[in-house]
Amino acid sequence: MAFFTLKKGGLLDLPTLQAKENILWFMFLRTVVTTFLLIMTLIYQIKDSHIISPQDVFPIYSLIGFTYFITIACALLMPKIKNITAFIQSQIVYDILFITSLIYISGTQEAIFTFLYLFTIAFSSILFLRTGALYTAAFASICFSTLLILDPIENREKHLMTLFFNNVAFFLVAILSGYLSQQFKDFKTKLKEEEATVKELEGLNKTIINNMTSGLLTSDLQNNIIYFNQAAEKITGLYFSDIYKKNVFNIFPDLKRHWIQTASSQTKKEMPIRKIFNFKKQSTQELTLGFSLSVLKDAQNQKCGNILIFEDLTKIMEMEQHLQRTDKLAAVGKLAAGIAHEIRNPLASVSGSIEMLSRELHVQDEDKKLMNIILKETDRLNHLVNEFLDYVKPTDRTQEMFKISPAIEETLTAFSMNKTATKNINLQFSPQNKNIQIKGDKEKMKQVFWNLLLNAAQAMPEGGKVSIRSSQEEDQLKIEIQDTGQGIPEEDIKKIFDPFFTTKPKGTGLGLSLVHKIIESHHGQIFVTSKVGKGTTFTILLPLTTGHPEQSEGS
Repeated sequence: MAFFTLKKGGLLDLPTLQAKENILWFMFLRTVVTTFLLIMTLIYQIKDSHIISPQDVFPIYSLIGFTYFITIACALLMPKIKNITAFIQSQIVYDILFITSLIYISGTQEAIFTFLYLFTIAFSSILFLRTGALYTAAFASICFSTLLILDPIENREKHLMTLFFNNVAFFLVAILSGYLSQQFKDFKTKLKEEEATVKELEGLNKTIINNMTSGLLTSDLQNNIIYFNQAAEKITGLYFSDIYKKNVFNIFPDLKRHWIQTASSQTKKEMPIRKIFNFKKQSTQELTLGFSLSVLKDAQNQKCGNILIFEDLTKIMEMEQHLQRTDKLAAVGKLAAGIAHEIRNPLASVSGSIEMLSRELHVQDEDKKLMNIILKETDRLNHLVNEFLDYVKPTDRTQEMFKISPAIEETLTAFSMNKTATKNINLQFSPQNKNIQIKGDKEKMKQVFWNLLLNAAQAMPEGGKVSIRSSQEEDQLKIEIQDTGQGIPEEDIKKIFDPFFTTKPKGTGLGLSLVHKIIESHHGQIFVTSKVGKGTTFTILLPLTTGHPEQSEGS
């Protein structure tokens, strides 16, 4: 056994896990071969064959029994064995000696069990590659040659031929099996490297998909969802586990008409189509999603589904609307100076002339009534021009720190004095902290609250309730003005801040535009949510200036 032993880490040294797995296979194959020998011996004994003489039967049975014993004992002791490699080498040595003993017992004249050497050499090559196979072949050659030398065949020529061909066979099998084992090992190594590369690519692919800012959805040919990445979950508020194998159109109803149009167009050209659809989240927030639809193909280049990549365009659309509104304001601003001169001066002349005529001339009551109508409409037109100029002219007031709650209370007090506007209307103000301060123009902010209150009152001709709430959210002041009025139709919500857009018969369409401009000048934002028949809520977000002790006093 000594010639199998190399220093630790040598060619014949095996990893522990691999060695334990190999020794189990080795023992299993030894048991199979030993059982086969047992069956052959029984058959030869029953047939009274001349191949195995009666006096050789008992030694063969004894040798087979001892081999069974060795195999069972080794299997039981294997968990306690530390040097598995040396243990396997010892078992190979035992097998060579076992085969040599069988040949000696059955007679060297026939040497019917010589082929068993080849199995042992081949198995040794599996465990220890070419080096182990050559060592085993050399040991088998020494044992077999010694056996023939000690018990020579009568025919010298036959003796030499047997010795030569068997030894050549040992080494040829060792070289061939060693080569095949080396190739197999190299193949397994390459396969493991390829598997590691594939796993690495799969991990990279998964990481890329999960870190995408765009939502990714894949569906099968029946339009059932089979993949939904993390960005898609974040955008929609839905979880992949909840919508897996569900139909895409049940999750995104507005997508169906675009999907069908896109799918039909893709049959003509293999290019992704970009469109927009609406999606309502569970929080009732409606999103505008831009999507790109393309075909999902398998390894055979056959269509197996669809790929939907989408992103939230809600804020982008709002920015576009804001830019459009800004463009409109820029155009309006250019006309403001001309309107001021061309309209206000004639109005003043008309108004003054009518007043003088009404004082100096003795006119009939009917004519005086007509003059009053002219004065009234002139004042109305003058009010419209002034409101328009307030909207377009730049704000040049000095900004200062002021408490927002007193400003709201002052506006509510003044608004409550208008009995016509506040008839049957209940006004409620619930501040979270009355000492919160912001930096800005107090009078302009009071104008914002006045216009929003007036808008709410006009939406409730039969009366109702207006609730005002203020609270602090991180570094922002949040003010909500909610009414129980008629509500705003969905198609009008996007246009209510546009200049001159109004749904009221006598409205100018500048009140909410002015509100939007003032809030923007204070670096804030204003949003509106509404349901027809249930009311409207305006939400104002204003930045807070930190470092002022009044903000943290009381609540």
